[in-house]
Amino acid sequence: MPIKNIRKPLMLTLCMLALPLMGCHDENTSGDSSEGPKINVDYSSAKAAIDSIQGAMNFTVATTIVETMNTGTADAPVYSKVTTKFNNYYTPTYSWCDYTDAEEGYAVKDGSVFRLNLYNDQIVASDAYADDDGNKLTSIYDVVASPIPAASAVASADASAPSIEISNKNARLAFIEFVQFDQTFFADIVSFTAAIGTDEDGAQALVLTMTGSDETTITSTFGGFGTTAVQDIVDFLNEEDSGSSVYDPSLVKAMNGFLGDNFTKLTYESLNYVEDNPVIGEEIYHPDYWYGGYYPESGYSIYSLGYVSLPQKVYTDPTTGKKANLDGAYLFHLNDTMSAVRTVALSYPAFTTNISDMAYIMDYPSNMVLWDHNLQFMEPYDDPSLPVEGEAFITYDNYMMYDFFETAQIMNSLQAATTVMSCLLIDLIMVVNLDAAGNLNTIDFLFDILLNGSAIQLQLTYTDFGTTTIPALDQWMQTYITDQK
Repeated sequence: MPIKNIRKPLMLTLCMLALPLMGCHDENTSGDSSEGPKINVDYSSAKAAIDSIQGAMNFTVATTIVETMNTGTADAPVYSKVTTKFNNYYTPTYSWCDYTDAEEGYAVKDGSVFRLNLYNDQIVASDAYADDDGNKLTSIYDVVASPIPAASAVASADASAPSIEISNKNARLAFIEFVQFDQTFFADIVSFTAAIGTDEDGAQALVLTMTGSDETTITSTFGGFGTTAVQDIVDFLNEEDSGSSVYDPSLVKAMNGFLGDNFTKLTYESLNYVEDNPVIGEEIYHPDYWYGGYYPESGYSIYSLGYVSLPQKVYTDPTTGKKANLDGAYLFHLNDTMSAVRTVALSYPAFTTNISDMAYIMDYPSNMVLWDHNLQFMEPYDDPSLPVEGEAFITYDNYMMYDFFETAQIMNSLQAATTVMSCLLIDLIMVVNLDAAGNLNTIDFLFDILLNGSAIQLQLTYTDFGTTTIPALDQWMQTYITDQK
């Protein structure tokens, strides 16, 4: 089954990841257990066990997933049973999942809730989480969902049976979310049971088992009530300077610049960096429109096009005065110098539905996971040989690199220039250049990859943050477009 969270190991056909291995820290049940409410588990029946652990905040869930996966290639598939094991640890003040190469959890300290990850064999913390109103969260359970089924999900179950079927839809979806499978797995569920069984030490335990029509089996065993602790996390939180991160101001400015959905990306003649690489066009990013334009001298201007968002709008024909209702995103072309609107195709939306969110349609950089409490993975980087000026930051994190690779549609660009046989992601560098007043000037991403065995550095340059417009298109909309009444 596909894993919902791409922090889980990636199986790619063309693009594999090359990065330092992240080791596992040992978990144990010594140290501060942060017990929380006292729980006495009733193992007399499955329903009694679930009822008795409601509200538990200190326990361990040991999960084993057995699924059939292609361990070969797309051209020569080899289907085998693959077993994955991991543990989730829960306490009132922190949680932790030891999924190999994707170790992650949440913690609260000094009134702030933040995420923890194992990165380059060290625990790193995110910035503080806040609610929609900007108020800091104060409990990890504001962001961590307990995997314990709700008592209401088994309210009608046999109160004395050692094993029961859980048919409740919400309980099934919650368990799918807990193991981070895609929710489409819901349609494949054959059974979801709760039973009194034993843990790996032979002690009584509550065991949840979900099986799928493709023979996938997920088994989660609950134990360690009142004794669970992860010593590495305890030690980290006891350090004087641990807690939520405060990001470098330049990184924050870069993040806010991209989240504004208004900037220009330069189009270079060559995607990989070369000295004096000529600019042959630009991509205009705006909340209301996107345009990919090539300069006339590039020889590619015939490929210039864009999309304008016109949700619930009315177009008035300047010749006949007739009005037409619009709803969606529409294809448009500018002249070769991008100084005048040539055509806008208003007969029907450019896409199969009436979606009009331009950042969603064109997958703007604002969608990158880098901005979602992940700037701690961008470390200060000092290399005088960098070809661009500014404050540099680097990451080797596979999640950040792969997401950037996908969002920037780099594979499409690579395949347009060469046949991609292999592609390894090495590191991603972000260089933030500020003007004399401290405002964003340019942001360059330098992406080191190994393409077909050769090391190259890709360059993506963004500029004109908050000021990018297409005056001719703005004027066209002001003249001919109004809101539907």
